[in-house]
Amino acid sequence: MNATFDTTITGLEAKLFTTEGTDKIDVLNDLAWALGYQHPARAFTLGTDACEQSELLAYPKGIGYAERAMANCCWRLTDYADGLTHIARAISIFETLDERSALASSFNLLGLIHDRLGNVAEAFAAHFKSLALSQEIHDAFGEAMSLTNIGIIYKRLGEYFKSLEFQLLSLHIYQSLHHERSLSQVHANIGRSWLSD
Repeated sequence: MNATFDTTITGLEAKLFTTEGTDKIDVLNDLAWALGYQHPARAFTLGTDACEQSELLAYPKGIGYAERAMANCCWRLTDYADGLTHIARAISIFETLDERSALASSFNLLGLIHDRLGNVAEAFAAHFKSLALSQEIHDAFGEAMSLTNIGIIYKRLGEYFKSLEFQLLSLHIYQSLHHERSLSQVHANIGRSWLSD
């Protein structure tokens, strides 16, 4: 964790005491999503709370984001079956609401879960859907993530030149965004692909 992350979490936690109704649900979901990578168990509890409150208030958008957050936690905790259930619910809601940014990230997460389960065809399909949506809404970071994940699957399949093709595409985007952490990860992926070739 870093200072920026800590500041973000502290700010969201403070908002929980100053908001109510659907605004509070949005904060709960933002906090659950932000904590999902470092503290998935706590994030899952927050997502569950957001989902329950959303159902009481008949707030489908809140349910969708809560389901996405819980799916992310399940992926982190290797509970892939429940992760698939939660992300399917999120995708259904986001398709109905035309929440394309959330839909793109949800398909990306669906691809990650299928990849862990060894479902290559399903993982590819989900990541390519995420890629298309990200390009459609001009979300460069989402596009780069999808390209990276597609490249990783190709590497695992032993298709190293195909993997490099997608990793290099993502590298150029991350360079334009000056996203240092992602740049270092992609450089490592490219190095592993060259070493494997």
